[in-house]
Amino acid sequence: FALRLSQAMLFNAMRLQVVHMGNRVRMGLMSAIYRKALRLSALGKASSSSGNVVTVMSTDAAQAVVLFNGVNQLWVAPVQITVAVALLYREVGWAALVGVGFLLLLSPVTAGGFRAIKRLQRTTMRVVDARVKLVSDVLAGIRVAKLYSWEDAF
Repeated sequence: FALRLSQAMLFNAMRLQVVHMGNRVRMGLMSAIYRKALRLSALGKASSSSGNVVTVMSTDAAQAVVLFNGVNQLWVAPVQITVAVALLYREVGWAALVGVGFLLLLSPVTAGGFRAIKRLQRTTMRVVDARVKLVSDVLAGIRVAKLYSWEDAF
């Protein structure tokens, strides 16, 4: 009982630290992107829309946090898989290796699924960029109308 309790407490403390560090990384990235967007030249501003900048700030910074949160799995997963296969082999023998072989045969199917998901995400990002640009343009128009007190004309 005490071992399980200490394991749960240490795991949650580690996760809390990772979440805090991930948030710091996200805020740092967003701040760097914002500062860079403010320093863009006229040519740079013409080549990238405000929707693109907002998408990079929100989505790409969030992806960096996801990567940051999963970096621990780079070394934990191979150890866990090795131990699990060894224990399974000890319990059921060669049948365990048949199951592992089946999983390895299915890995190209899984990779194909991930490629399809990645294509769909790119399409979604294009649509999101267009939507954010449209909303930014509408808000800019509203600001101009309010600045010049043109509300009555509309």
